[in-house]
Amino acid sequence: IASNKGLIGLTRVAARELASDHIRANAVLQGQFASEVGIKTSAPGENYRRFLRDLPDRGSAQTAGMVNLVLFLCSQAAGDITGQVFQVDNGVDTT
Repeated sequence: IASNKGLIGLTRVAARELASDHIRANAVLQGQFASEVGIKTSAPGENYRRFLRDLPDRGSAQTAGMVNLVLFLCSQAAGDITGQVFQVDNGVDTT
């Protein structure tokens, strides 16, 4: 959590300092969600099964959601977005 808070602060400072050069700074934080890698690296057990059960969409989100968000933020359509923090967490707030 402390590293997330540091990243948030860095993002906001960078956005203010770089705005005059028309450079945008945003952060995308990955929350916990079911993925093939997550399933392979997580310790099996009741806690992980409970985590999957409690996800709003039962863990169907994949990293594609993060990729699509980053692609949007890099596009001209997001030209006025800077200093923002986006958390892709499948509806489970982890900060």
